[in-house]
Formats: sequence, structure tokens, C-alpha cells
Amino acid sequence: MRDIVLRMGLLEEFNEEETQEVLERLLETWVQINEIWWRAHPEAPPLYTWGVNYEREAKGTPETWVCAPMIRRQKYHIDCDDWAPARAGELRARLDEPARVILPMRKVRGADGKIKRLYHVQVERADGRIEDPSKVLGMGLELPSDPDERRAAIVLRLADSGHQRTRDLILGFDAQARAGDPAAEKFMRLLARVARRERDA
Repeated sequence: MRDIVLRMGLLEEFNEEETQEVLERLLETWVQINEIWWRAHPEAPPLYTWGVNYEREAKGTPETWVCAPMIRRQKYHIDCDDWAPARAGELRARLDEPARVILPMRKVRGADGKIKRLYHVQVERADGRIEDPSKVLGMGLELPSDPDERRAAIVLRLADSGHQRTRDLILGFDAQARAGDPAAEKFMRLLARVARRERDA
């Protein structure tokens, strides 16, 4: 089957409240589609290990949403409306966690003087924490190209966002390093190096 394209002039055809409702319904459907894919592909590696960075779509192009398998194929121009539904779907499928996407909106004045609405899609975890896959994967700060440093940067960003399992992982490695485990010592040195680099960026 060929790609399915849905064309909607949201900002022109709906008012602010209607636009918000339409986007929320579409994104929830997108999460469910991603969840189906994750359940059908238990062999797929975790989303954050795919080696694909956050990247805004090119200016002047239509807003395009891609689901998890397309993220792996396309690799470029993957932004918040792709990452958040894919991550929420992964959490539902793999952890049975009722994560959902949220759509904060803020208004800014454009160069033409008109007020514009800006949306940023994020993940709300079951305990109420907000996880921002776009930030984890490079929004605002590029990820290192070295695979080990990239993984370390992702671990740090997840920990900074309040991801308790990641924080526990770091504490465990720290304890092992203090006990003299060479691999844990190497990992903690890597974390410290990447943390310094991100702090100074």
C-alpha cells in the first residue's frame, strides 16, 4: 500500500479551541498506531538507541508526521510530533504504562507582527512527569556523533528530566565504580566528560 496523506488546513479551518481538540485526537490516534507497531515488533531496539536525532522539518514544507518504522527509515527531519507519539507508543507496548502525549501551546509575535501559535508535543508519563523526547534527542543541543558519548548524553538528559530508572542506573554504576569495577569506572568517566561538554555548550 502506498503512503496515506491526510490534508487538513487546521489553522485556517478551525478556531483555537477546535484546533487543539483536533490535534489532540489525531496525536492520540498516532500514539495508538505506534503502539500497534511496537507490539508487533518486540525485537526492535529501544527508541532512544536508534541513532536518529531531533531535526525540524524544512521551512516551507507541509507538516508531516511519521510513525516509528518510518523514523528508522527516514532518519532526517524527525521532530516533536514524530518522537512523542513513537515514545508514548513504546511505553504503552513495552511497559504497559498508560503514557500519553500532551500539546502545550504558546503564542508568539511573528516578524510580520501577527500572533502565531506554537505547539510542542511531549510525553506525559503515568506518574505525571513530563518527558520530552525531542530534547533528549538533540533539540536545543546537538548529540555527540560518537556512539558511546551519544548514549551517555541520552542517559544524562533522561536523568535530568526526572527519569527514575535512569537515575537508579547511574547510582548503580557509581556504586560499582566506587567498588573498583573497571567498566563502571569507565562509564562514570564518560558521563562526567559528556556532562562537562553539555554544560559548557
